[in-house]
Amino acid sequence: MKRCTGRCGRRLPLSEFHRDRTKRDGRISRCRDCLSAIRRARRRQTAAERRERDRAALAANPAAQR
Repeated sequence: MKRCTGRCGRRLPLSEFHRDRTKRDGRISRCRDCLSAIRRARRRQTAAERRERDRAALAANPAAQR
């Protein structure tokens, strides 16, 4: 059993944590569910930033539009 350092803070079996050979116990500190939530949020954020950047680039150079 290992405690998740992510938002949930639950005690879970080691099978609920991804492997990481660099860690002492061979597992990362956040459970799979917390890690998925973090990655999902980051993906949404970067997608929004990418859209803003693309719109600004298109506004600056309308001839580049397909």
